[in-house]
Amino acid sequence: MNDRILVVDDERGLREGCKRVLVPEGYLVESADSGEGGWALVKTIPYDLLLIDVMMPGMSGLDLLSRVLQHDPDLVCIVITGYATLETAVEATKRGAFDFLRKPFSPEELVNLVRKGLEKRRLSVEARRLREERE
Repeated sequence: MNDRILVVDDERGLREGCKRVLVPEGYLVESADSGEGGWALVKTIPYDLLLIDVMMPGMSGLDLLSRVLQHDPDLVCIVITGYATLETAVEATKRGAFDFLRKPFSPEELVNLVRKGLEKRRLSVEARRLREERE
């Protein structure tokens, strides 16, 4: 089964750019143009990884991050920001982000970080399955 990725960003160019890079890698990529739209999708479709912009109108990326991880603790979230301050990175990490990506980023940076994030998810899911078998 292909890994399912959701890109949540209010910039159309970034959403489309991520799709152009990730689809040829074999990923199923969907997108939302707002935190609210991303949240609606996460509640109905199981994703493996989210790419979330920090600064969006309405629900911020950090608020979305908190909600989706309460919904699915194994969901890997990578925060995308053009405002990569230490404070933002620390706050994203405190809320459970796997990592963050500073705009602008290269296709290679995106693919490498997505691969690392999905490997972390596979390990987390496998660890949970093994714990449940022992109980």
